[in-house]
Amino acid sequence: MLRLVFCPYTQVKSGERFALKYRCEPSPEFPLVSPTSGIVYHLSDPNRNAPCLYAKFKRSIMLSKILYNSFSINTPAIELPTYSSSYNGLENEKGYTNMAKVDLSRISLRPFKISDVDDFLLWAGDDRVTQNLRWKTCGSREEALEFIRDVCIPHPWRRSICLDDHSIGFISVYPWSGDERCKADIGYAIAKNYWNQGITTKAIKIAVSQVFKDLPDLLRLQAFTYVENIASQRVLEKVGFLKEGVLRKYTYIKGNLKDLVVFSFLSTDEIPPSD
Repeated sequence: MLRLVFCPYTQVKSGERFALKYRCEPSPEFPLVSPTSGIVYHLSDPNRNAPCLYAKFKRSIMLSKILYNSFSINTPAIELPTYSSSYNGLENEKGYTNMAKVDLSRISLRPFKISDVDDFLLWAGDDRVTQNLRWKTCGSREEALEFIRDVCIPHPWRRSICLDDHSIGFISVYPWSGDERCKADIGYAIAKNYWNQGITTKAIKIAVSQVFKDLPDLLRLQAFTYVENIASQRVLEKVGFLKEGVLRKYTYIKGNLKDLVVFSFLSTDEIPPSD
């Protein structure tokens, strides 16, 4: 267990990310977490000489909800249970947090819900996650809520990638129409702290197995990645997508003209077994 003693918290300015200030009494089972990567950010500290750390949590008691629903925290102390996927790594040489390995059986897909807003903002508010997406980084809880309500929920086929039913990313399949109804485009993203754990590969395998059943006219699922995004290309290859080529100067994304690598998966293709 990790005992966190909360200090008074200053007002959160509209549109800024939230922060949690605490004093930490560590235990052997739960080493200190790094304050660097993008789950919880420091906004202001009126007492900079106080013994405190800045950390990231979202599991078990949903601290983000506490922070958004109250402008000040004076809770004397709480106990947090440990999870194998908790933020229990130390900062590495690149400034990222090393995560404990996630049991992939805890990964699932489901439609988005309004109640996902706090989890959603944790990763949709991170520029490192959205840099390869067409949509912009969410800058506030209100933007995240609006995006879920107006984009995610009405979408023809968009699913939340969930760890223990908490949103940590998304997969989107957009079917074409008319004479092009035989194909659809797939896109995806996942929180930075869950990169390189096989989660995206697992999630796309689930999506591919479902989407051809949900969209009966679908014969071809296609994906586009930046030429330099080797990690995403490897994920697609592990799922069984075929690399078809490079589309040079294909489209503008956030004002930049990009070369894109195109991959495809057909309804007759087979998903490779997991390693």
